[in-house]
Parts: sequence; structure tokens; C-alpha cells
Amino acid sequence: MKINYFEILNNIQVPIKLDLRLLDYKEKKPLNIILHGFKAYRNWGFIPYFAERFTKDIGPTINFDFSLNGIDNEKEMLYNVDLFRTNTVSQQLKDIEILLNEINDSNSEINKLLSPIWNGKVNLIGHSLGGACSLISAESFSQISSVVLLGSISKTDRNTERQKREWREKGFIEFKESYSGQILYLDVEYLEDKERNKDKIDLRRIISKLEVAICVIHGKLDFTVPLKEAEILIERAKNSKILEYLFIDKCNHTFGVSHQFNETNTSLELTIDKIKSFLN
Repeated sequence: MKINYFEILNNIQVPIKLDLRLLDYKEKKPLNIILHGFKAYRNWGFIPYFAERFTKDIGPTINFDFSLNGIDNEKEMLYNVDLFRTNTVSQQLKDIEILLNEINDSNSEINKLLSPIWNGKVNLIGHSLGGACSLISAESFSQISSVVLLGSISKTDRNTERQKREWREKGFIEFKESYSGQILYLDVEYLEDKERNKDKIDLRRIISKLEVAICVIHGKLDFTVPLKEAEILIERAKNSKILEYLFIDKCNHTFGVSHQFNETNTSLELTIDKIKSFLN
């Protein structure tokens, strides 16, 4: 298996970093794209392991960094605070658009590697906030044929009115990163961007109209994004071409994985088996 590293400059001249894994397949395959969640990155935890397994069992796979995720030191999980604080959901969606355009550009190096083995279809596999971005993007790009939601949120408005008021008063919100203890910030633009685009990023509206294949996988012990949110997504996904789901016992938001990833576990293997059967 070869891992090909690329950097794509986006609309604000910040690189989108990505790894493309591929093999010599007997027939053309769909492309899998893994979207990381909030405070994560393309090599966090189980993501590289997923990428390797999907490449072997499903098709070529990309795991990428959203341009403003701010990760500076993956091993120590340290961030460029100034970069991280400028992130918005709109920029993440723009990054996906730019990545898809690059993949489809016949003059790009990525496309040249993919074209002999790619059938033109795209599977989005998103964790947490990455699940939300997957749903929103699936509404905009017709070549996205399947969406896998791992511990996905069902709404983008996730702050109390008190939190929003304090956020606006200070101009930023701050919180501690649990692994390193680093203090991170998000500027109020993150909040205001979501409010300006609330209809565009209304996940419950979007999933009710999507006709693509959808698979929802959620841990029953997910206290970060409660299981109820997965149930809401499933209930709303009435027009999906195919709808499958898996709720995993004794499984948390990160599928039993923390930084750093050392070995697989039952929750991860159940998740991989479900994704393989769904996408194949």
C-alpha cells in the first residue's frame, strides 16, 4: 500500500493536508474520504487505521486535515492557537469543495493517481462534526453516493443562550484541551458564521431530503454526542436510498480510542465491519 502526501492551497492560502492511500485493484472502486471531528486531525487516533483498512477492503482512501484545525504537533496534540481560533464551519465546507474540485481536475496529480482505479463515486465517512460536514456536502455534490456518520451531531447549534451571550461579550470562547492542557480559543465569528448559515447547515432538514445511502454508527455510551441525536438522524432520513445503522454497546464517542492509538478493540472492529458491508 502506498501513502501519497499532498498539500492543496485553499481560498485563504492555507494548505489542506491529505494522505491518499491506494492499491492496484482488479476493478474501479469508489473513493473514500474520512472527515475528522472538532479538535481532531487526519492522523488522530483511529483515523489512519480506518484509512488502511478501507483502502484494503473498499477502495482508495483519503484522510485530510481541515485547513484551520490548527494542529501543530500531532504527537503532543498541540495546536497553533492563532490558526485554530479562526476556524468556521463555512471554511470546513469550502475545504471539502476545494478538495473535491482537485480530485476531479484531470490535470491534478491526485486525479492522475486515481483515474485508473476510481469509478467517480465518493463515500464520505465523517466523525462527530465531520459527520455534519459530510451531510451538508452530500446535499451539494451529486457524486457523493454514500455517507457514513460516526458519532455524528444532529444539530450545529450546540451552545446555550448564556454561552452565546458571554461569547459575544468577550469576542471569543476558551476551553482546555484535555490531553495537553493547552488553552484554546474560538473567535465569535465561529458562532456568527453558524447563525448566518443556519438554514444551509440545518442537518435535520438536510438528512430528510437526501437520497444518498446513509449509515449511522453510534456508541451507546457516547456522552459527548448523546445516542438520541443518532436516533433523530435515523428518524429524519426518510428519503435515503439505503438506510442502515448500528448502535454499539459499551462504546463511547471515540469508539474506545484515545490519543495515542495503540491497538484496535471490539468497538472499532464492529464499526469497520459495518462500514465494509454497507459500502460494498
